[in-house]
Amino acid sequence: NIVCVASAPGTLWVLSDEGRVYIRHGITDANPCGTQWWKLNLEQISEKVQFSHISCGCDVVWACDIRGKILMMVGAPQTVSSCEFVPVWVTVEGSPRANNTFTKIFVGPQSYMVWALDNAGNVYVREAIFPDFLVGTGWVHVDGIKASHLSISGEAVWALSKTGVFKRIGISECNYIGESWLFISGNLDHISGELVTYWWFFVTTEIKSVFD
Repeated sequence: NIVCVASAPGTLWVLSDEGRVYIRHGITDANPCGTQWWKLNLEQISEKVQFSHISCGCDVVWACDIRGKILMMVGAPQTVSSCEFVPVWVTVEGSPRANNTFTKIFVGPQSYMVWALDNAGNVYVREAIFPDFLVGTGWVHVDGIKASHLSISGEAVWALSKTGVFKRIGISECNYIGESWLFISGNLDHISGELVTYWWFFVTTEIKSVFD
């Protein structure tokens, strides 16, 4: 069963409930469905880590494991399936608030846009991410709401909560935390933001697939 779907321009990654990662190979403008599934080699970390959530950026992939550990892979997610070498995953330092564990990780189209959720619904943003230091230095709690899911567009973070949808406004490279939450009413199951901020969608169906 599929537990997480992560996409970036030209690539699609899916995560199974057993921690396996599959990448859709051959995605192009002419063939957006791709040609075949490619299983990601996780031998570097497979004995210690089982992924529970993944997210693709333009030049990085972030992941959360079942114990709440956060990891990052440096490299364009579009090129991993054609690389001859085993991807290298780096353990990310930092913890959520006391007695909580991370459960989900979200990466935006900009490298400085990395957000996370813990098991209590607290929202976090990764601080001090720079082009030459993509891992950042720590996690900052962003108060104001509890969320079950996030989605990042070009200039905003969308949060799904029990009371509706919230949009984090004022985010920029100089202000990675943003300014405030803007409430948007609605009873939704899932949200997904696109690169262009005003292109966002609400999805209420499960995604399922079967691999050979």
